[in-house]
Amino acid sequence: MELAAVMCLAEGKRKKKGGVLGGEPERVNSVSKLYYPIWLVPWEHEYVTVDGMGLFTFEALFEKLPDLASFEAKIRESEKSYERFMQVLEQNFEAFEAFPASERIVIEGIVSDKELQSAILDYFKKEIATKEPSPRESAFLQENLDMKTAVVRVEEFIKLLDRNQSDIDALQKTISLLDIATEAVQKELAKDIENVRQKYAAQIDEIKPQVEEKVNQLTSERDEKIRTIGATLDKEIETKNMDKSDYEKKLVKLKQDRSFFDEKKEAAKLRKDEVYVKRWKLRVKDLDKQISEHEKMIRKLQKHIDDTKKEKEKTLKQINENYQGLIQTEMDKIPSLEMARDKEISEIEEKIEQARAKTMVVIKQVQRLVDEKRDALAALKEIAVSWRLKDVFLVYLPFYAVNYVAGAKQHYEFFAPVLASGHEGILKAIRKKFWGASLESRINLLLKQRSKALERMFSSVLFKRIEEDYELRNHLSEKIEQNNVLVTVDFKEKLVKGLDALVLEEWVKPEEKDVVLQVYAK
Repeated sequence: MELAAVMCLAEGKRKKKGGVLGGEPERVNSVSKLYYPIWLVPWEHEYVTVDGMGLFTFEALFEKLPDLASFEAKIRESEKSYERFMQVLEQNFEAFEAFPASERIVIEGIVSDKELQSAILDYFKKEIATKEPSPRESAFLQENLDMKTAVVRVEEFIKLLDRNQSDIDALQKTISLLDIATEAVQKELAKDIENVRQKYAAQIDEIKPQVEEKVNQLTSERDEKIRTIGATLDKEIETKNMDKSDYEKKLVKLKQDRSFFDEKKEAAKLRKDEVYVKRWKLRVKDLDKQISEHEKMIRKLQKHIDDTKKEKEKTLKQINENYQGLIQTEMDKIPSLEMARDKEISEIEEKIEQARAKTMVVIKQVQRLVDEKRDALAALKEIAVSWRLKDVFLVYLPFYAVNYVAGAKQHYEFFAPVLASGHEGILKAIRKKFWGASLESRINLLLKQRSKALERMFSSVLFKRIEEDYELRNHLSEKIEQNNVLVTVDFKEKLVKGLDALVLEEWVKPEEKDVVLQVYAK
């Protein structure tokens, strides 16, 4: 039935009329079932597909690494110096932002199309692709790549895998080195912090007894001055208070005397003794003068006492403030050292953070390169097919080649048919839906292409190559002529039997069967 379906498809594609400029209609000159060589080369637990005809070419861009050796050498040299380490990072800050260059890798014969690989594996597992030539060895295309060459191509492919893996290892080594170098720089800076702590601890231990002694000395001096000056001023105040008290006592006596003589004056007035009135009046006047002088002196002494008290308060306050400033200056010597210590430590800790941050930026850049390399490696590994083989296999993919001729012109059509299989109800629904379609459309439904990739392989890649490659075209033409089913003895019998089956299954209409038989089985 497959042969009949192929003949129907060939007939459907045949140009029945000449072109716009006239000419003869096409005729099918030959229909041949040929076999395309494919190498399956084992690799670990998988295999790599190699096109035996060498029509497929694998291409990839291999990204080259920055100068890791030079960078790593500079990093190692700078591990003991923060400034040198930061300088190296700064100089290489953009070195890992992207790969500096790429190399175009071309490997002839490697098949990378996943869909095509899947179809080949499917053919291989279902034994649609044959492993050994049939009695008609002429149906098998002669491979351009022998087994040795196919293995070499796979070795080139594996080498590309290894180069990518080696680059990943090298980049990861660089990341590890950056981590180690950063840790080393941090340890050096941690030593600097410890040295600062010890330096200031020694200074504080040295100055602390001196400060305590000086503070005690200043405190004693202050207390002594306050005691001495305070005592002197207190003595002066006491003396003035005594003088004031004496004047106050005298003032009392003078006021008593004035009252006494004032009474005598008044008595003399009553007696109208003018002589004594005049005497006692003079006496009272003299006492008033003495009283005024004593009161003035008492006020003067009180003012002096008050001024002395104020002077004492001011003087003692000034002494206390002066000494308190000197004492504070001494006491501040230790906190000043502590502040200077903390400032130096903070500056070193900032250096540690800067080293970490700068290193992390570079590490992230390198990690991005690692990720890109891993993606590239994963993509390369996907080219291998997950199917374990012990030995190298040469398998042959069946395909049909149809040669159309119109006068002096000819062209080829290639396809790889496999009889469709499925649930009868589904097939009936398809047939019913497409019953009104062309014969070619219905046969295309029946002849299920294993994949679009296979269709492209035979109808595009192979077709294009024979137009460009004269030797391949001649080789293929020879194979097609040698295996032309149209000239075989049992062709008519097989065609009739196959068409009857297609009509029975309603893929082909009876009148279409008659047309095909009339053209190909006269």
